[in-house]
Amino acid sequence: MTTDFLLTCQRDGQLSYEAVCVKPAEELTNQRTAEKIDIERVFWELLGVRFRIFVLTKRLKMQAANIKWATWPLRHGHYDNEFLDRAVQLVELGPQLRTNLCSRFVDHLDVQLDDAINVMRALIGSKRVHLDSRQDWQEADAFEILATQTLGVGT
Repeated sequence: MTTDFLLTCQRDGQLSYEAVCVKPAEELTNQRTAEKIDIERVFWELLGVRFRIFVLTKRLKMQAANIKWATWPLRHGHYDNEFLDRAVQLVELGPQLRTNLCSRFVDHLDVQLDDAINVMRALIGSKRVHLDSRQDWQEADAFEILATQTLGVGT
């Protein structure tokens, strides 16, 4: 039995801690799991630490996977800000086929077809392109582009 996160919080100059237990929704109906969570809760409350349960739903798992997928090119330093600001100019609002977006990047940004989806990933991950987070971005054949923006930051 372990606590998933112990957060250090600072509010109005005061330090405090919060213990967070993360459980998939389907596990919360298990009697033994409920007993373990209660033991964990009592332990932290006796120490004066606020205890919270974070319920991991299928939707939250997909959103986390979306964020991981979209930010991969940024974490690996693939594109600078100037390049991404140019790329976002090629994205139109509304429904867009993945293949059409990739072709546009190939035609206008001098990237290879197999790298074009990484350009889109980086645009999403850098918040230059906004999508519906309820959609599975990795498997989507089309994206509903809700908004775009140029960040205009230096490289």
